[in-house]
Amino acid sequence: MTIPILPIETEIPALRAALRQGPAAVLVASPGAGKTTVVPLALLGEPWLGQGRILMLQPRRLAALNAARRMAALHGSTLGETVGYQVRFQKCLGPRTRIEVVTEGLLTRRLQRDPFLEGVGLLVFDEFHERSIHSDLGLAMAREVQQTVRPDLKILVMSATLEAEPVRRFLGDCPLVTGHGFLHPVTIGWLDRPADPSIPRAAAAAVRRVLAADPAGGDLLVFLPGAGEIARTQDLLDEDPAMRALAVTPLHGSLPLDRQDQAIRPQGRRKVVLATNIAETSLTIEGITAVIDTGWCRTVRLDPTTGLEKLELERISRANADQRAGRAGRTGPGRVLRLWTEAEHRQLPAAPTPEILRVDLGEVVLELAGWGTHDPAAFGWFQPPPAPALAAARQVLAGLGAIDPAGAITPLGRRMLELPIAPRLARMLVAAADQGLGRDAADLAALLGERDLALRPDERRASPFLGRSDFLWRLDLLQEARSANFQGRSATVDLRVARRVDEIARQLERIVRRRPAGGAGIRPAGDPPADRRSYEDRLLKLLLYGFPDRVARRRPRAGGGEVIQYVMVGGRGLRLDPGSSVRDSELVIVVAADGAGHGYGNEALIRWASHIEREWLEEAFPHLLRRDREVFFDRDRQAVVARRRAWFADLVLEEQVTALRPEDGPAVEAALAAEVRRDPAAVLAGSEAFDQLRWRLALLRSAGGFDRLPALDQAWFLEHLDRLVEGCRSLADLRGLDLVRFVERELEPAARRALDTHVPERLAVPTGSRVRLIYQAAGPPILRVKLQELFGLVETPRLVGGRVPVLIHLLSPAGRPLQITQDLHSFWQNGYPALRREMRGQYPRHPWPEDPLTAPPQRGVVRRPR
Repeated sequence: MTIPILPIETEIPALRAALRQGPAAVLVASPGAGKTTVVPLALLGEPWLGQGRILMLQPRRLAALNAARRMAALHGSTLGETVGYQVRFQKCLGPRTRIEVVTEGLLTRRLQRDPFLEGVGLLVFDEFHERSIHSDLGLAMAREVQQTVRPDLKILVMSATLEAEPVRRFLGDCPLVTGHGFLHPVTIGWLDRPADPSIPRAAAAAVRRVLAADPAGGDLLVFLPGAGEIARTQDLLDEDPAMRALAVTPLHGSLPLDRQDQAIRPQGRRKVVLATNIAETSLTIEGITAVIDTGWCRTVRLDPTTGLEKLELERISRANADQRAGRAGRTGPGRVLRLWTEAEHRQLPAAPTPEILRVDLGEVVLELAGWGTHDPAAFGWFQPPPAPALAAARQVLAGLGAIDPAGAITPLGRRMLELPIAPRLARMLVAAADQGLGRDAADLAALLGERDLALRPDERRASPFLGRSDFLWRLDLLQEARSANFQGRSATVDLRVARRVDEIARQLERIVRRRPAGGAGIRPAGDPPADRRSYEDRLLKLLLYGFPDRVARRRPRAGGGEVIQYVMVGGRGLRLDPGSSVRDSELVIVVAADGAGHGYGNEALIRWASHIEREWLEEAFPHLLRRDREVFFDRDRQAVVARRRAWFADLVLEEQVTALRPEDGPAVEAALAAEVRRDPAAVLAGSEAFDQLRWRLALLRSAGGFDRLPALDQAWFLEHLDRLVEGCRSLADLRGLDLVRFVERELEPAARRALDTHVPERLAVPTGSRVRLIYQAAGPPILRVKLQELFGLVETPRLVGGRVPVLIHLLSPAGRPLQITQDLHSFWQNGYPALRREMRGQYPRHPWPEDPLTAPPQRGVVRRPR
């Protein structure tokens, strides 16, 4: 075995010593140092390993294949002998394989089958800085195995840009081995100003710039955020005559593995590789001497507004930028052109957000349930995921029937766990197997799990699914691609994605066929269904099995508008994309949606919908259906009514207002009381008689000695509300109550006498009239009375035992205000003479005596003698 001298070689003795002395170690070394290919081979002969195997985890299929191939070449053996690999749906292993390179998700599946990891002596978590959800889960499960049943199992975590201390502590304060330096020097260049906002245009211009600066140089690696940007950049380069001598090859995860492998192999001419972050780690592309980094990536995030995952275009982190730069120095001196400024670089986040903090946790929680962990929050995580995300995942799995209320896995969940796909898609395939559906069911699952194969989704052609599903019509596109054997060019189908979907669908069909489960079995591909419409219904129904929490009911159109709105299980409001073909369905499955912020306020936008029937809910999820009758307060009617409702989970499927029954009395009163408690002022406002009584009592209380009198505030009102609502059905009924009589009945006799004596409703004046007093929330009571009725009254009347003088509004014979005073004696002496001179001409038929204190009081006009 010949291992070339690489930067990591100098750290091998320290690493060997660390693993001889303890059960774990962390290795941090720069990109290109040789960790992936050198370390496993260097540890193969360690005494503690014996004849045990090394299991090395890689984040991506191509990285696993490439690492295994390079190690086999360095070892001088055939791939599949000493060094082998296993990725999703593909493996190359033999009975004498000592080093297995696998993708991260396969470790948890292996642990489910073999919790002791028999024959495995070392687990290597390569590129752990990427923090995929599978690597986080795999590390935590491996640590549990090591601490319980396999103390001899060694764990090695490797990375180029990892913050090592948290991992080291998690692994029991294990040793940290650090390496330094690129294999070859790398020069980094920056832009002087921000790049062209069009990522493909900026990338294509950078390619031309690099090629012009070094016409005879090596190959180029261009990092772009996604397959769409790769395709557009490739088109721009293909249109340039100067680029025709170059081999421009795409590299992204949607390509079949052989196409990915082809992209990294020598082409016989200068090559430009347009890649996503698939080429960021554990991948050496021969001949690359220059890297162009656009600084963007697409990141999967769980949208809390919809509960759906979506790809978001984001800036990369500084750690990602370092990893990408390392690709330029793998085989010789290299240069990197970053399409952003140094100032922008300082604003980038230090590291990417771990997947466990941003993605759907359904698959992880199901794995843990299969592992025997019923409460995922109590699991020994390296970094605990958010509690709301765990709760949401448990709720989804319970709805799918994969776990029971205690969190234990069910027999159905076990069947789902055997399928190497997301729980929702696994649930669909289990239902398909039970119902005897064929290849189309596997196609559905594969289409849902991969990128959209439709190049022009808005240009739908005739299809039996139009009007019923935005999704199943893509089956026609897949069949079109199959008919063309995925060759040539298509204006409607992305043939690369279609080929990948076909590959996955065939694998899924084989897996399900090997695991029959009491149903009719998978219908062989090619057998025509007896009833096409019935068969289409069964396919559409499969989506319901995987997405019961995405059932949505159509809302009535507001004002007859064109916008079609739905409300989904969970209460989320959504609007249908105007381009959707599902225009007339009362009930749909929301297959894909964008979150709020697409011009629709807080409502999400349904991108893909699929029609469902009410009867399918009863067939697939009878335990989620219920009916009830509710007595409630209808705010539109401002009254209590009864309604019957049919529910699916927490989604109302049907609602009808019905008549109240005599036995509804207690429920009616409770509903009315609850509404009043929400806004008591709405009932109390506008009751003048009640306000007058309240202010009379308040004035009496303020005078002292009457503290036991009620305040008649909102607290008092709410305290007596249950008695007040007796016999009422509406706010109008409640407002019509005589609250004054209710209060007076509640008062003790002594309190009633005090009220009438000290703060009377009316006050007698010299004419004998009993004039109503107007009490106020603040200020003295008001007595509005005509001036002539007070002749002979020397002093201002007082209430509450003479302590509160009233505020007299003296009125003209016509009832208009003349004077306001609280000192009547002063008014007669100082204000009245001038007022008399002014008013006697205006009101000659009314008395205006010179001495008002001796004149008799007068109600009406003066009767002149005939």
